Amino acid sequence: MARTRSTKSLSQRIDREYFKRLYTIPKWRRILSLAFTAIGLMWVLGWSEPAFNAGPLSKGHHILEGNCATCHTGSALWGKKVEDQACVTCHDGPAHKEQQTFTPGCLTCHVEHKGSVELASTILDASCTQCHGNLQTKNGKITVAASVADFASHPDFGALKSPDPGTIKFGHQVHMKADLRGTNGPTQLKCSTCHQAGRDGQMKIANFKDDCESCHRLEFNRRVDKVLPHDKPEIALAFARQTLTDYIAKHPGDVNVVDPAIDPRIMAARLGPAGSAAEWIRRGMEDTETLMWRKTCVECHAVSDKHEVAKAQTPVTWLKGAKFDHNPHGVVACTECHGNALQSKATSDVLLPNVATCQQCHRTSNPSASANCTECHVYHDWSKAKPIDTQRKILELLNR
Repeated sequence: MARTRSTKSLSQRIDREYFKRLYTIPKWRRILSLAFTAIGLMWVLGWSEPAFNAGPLSKGHHILEGNCATCHTGSALWGKKVEDQACVTCHDGPAHKEQQTFTPGCLTCHVEHKGSVELASTILDASCTQCHGNLQTKNGKITVAASVADFASHPDFGALKSPDPGTIKFGHQVHMKADLRGTNGPTQLKCSTCHQAGRDGQMKIANFKDDCESCHRLEFNRRVDKVLPHDKPEIALAFARQTLTDYIAKHPGDVNVVDPAIDPRIMAARLGPAGSAAEWIRRGMEDTETLMWRKTCVECHAVSDKHEVAKAQTPVTWLKGAKFDHNPHGVVACTECHGNALQSKATSDVLLPNVATCQQCHRTSNPSASANCTECHVYHDWSKAKPIDTQRKILELLNR
């Protein structure tokens, strides 16, 4: 007769206390896990300082490799933290604006242990937009755009809102014509004829001596092979008088020669010879002043009724709140950015490109032309920088 097996009888064969016993493999797994964890903690806490190193230092801080205490001076829950005081010991970073509602810490923008990347570069727009995304000031006054999220939403440049403050009478259109009269005959000017960028990327301001005099010679007397200095009126007139005096002393016979006017359009022809050196000099000075006040000076300068020449007031820096380097932009023609130059007739015309022109290249989809805030703007007001008076010693930095 077959045995009858019930669920109850079968369950009685199972050892219900098996999970309370520790077998060989699980036992060693627990032992080794605890042991390695303890060893790791001991290594981190005392046996190996490099365990705290988040990565290699930037190039400028390589001298501090292995000397963590130089920068990590502040108390923290875990290890030592870097405080701003450790940075300003060697670097002066003046605040951005007096009216900013808070001053971010150095490490907010400058993150160390990222390798050889220049530590001064801040490539994250969030460092800027944390304030400029919704700008607030201590006094409530805002003189720039109140909300800028990125370069795509950047407002147009403030320099375009006002006319050129320069007083020099100048039109680019007439100077870019073909077959202009030059020193050696007809010539064709180019942008680079007068405008050259220096090593710092700033465009040199055109000046009379280097860029104008070759065509606009300040001649004042047919007998004299000299030109007036481009200087204050009193200096130019003194030069003319001395030059005429020296000339007639060497050529006394010229007092009896009647020369045609150097510019018949504004000076009448002489009726007779001077007759004496004094009269010859007087006539020469009279002609010189007529040329200066009716043609030479007023052709380019604003001159008052009292013969006072207005200062040029040519702007050296147009974008007051930004930096710009012409050299990397030399890959495109000047007129690609300064398109209005060829049609400009008045000094008051501002020939800067607008922001839309810059956005053609400087956009996030174009890796060759960065659209980050720091491409054009800086945070620190370096005009207020102070000299650093550090007391650190070389061997201290080298940790020797």
